[in-house]
Amino acid sequence: MTNEENSNLKEEKIVLTPNGMKVLEYFQSLEDGNIQIVGKDLIDILNIKGIYPVLNSLKMKGLVNEVASTERSFVNNKGVTQLKEYKTYSLTQKGKDFPISPKN
Repeated sequence: MTNEENSNLKEEKIVLTPNGMKVLEYFQSLEDGNIQIVGKDLIDILNIKGIYPVLNSLKMKGLVNEVASTERSFVNNKGVTQLKEYKTYSLTQKGKDFPISPKN
C-alpha cells in the first residue's frame, strides 16, 4: 500500500476551538441535535460575540449546515422596528456524532 492510499484511510482529525466545542455541545444538547438555531440567538445564549466565524469554521468542517434564513423584527439605533434576515444553522449527521472532549 502506498503512502497516499494509507493517508486516505486515515480520518481527517478535526480540531475545535473552545468556542467551537461550546457551540457544538450546545447544539447536541438540544433535541438530540435535531434543531435549527439562529446565529444571533447563539450570541445571546452562549455569550460568544464572534459567533459567525465559529459557525463558519464548523460549517467548513462539515459539522453544521446553514439551512435557511429567517426574518425577525428588531429595533435599530433610532428606535425604529425593522425586519432583518438572520441565518439559521443545524447540525449535520457528522456534527451530531462528533464526540465532545477536551482532546478534540
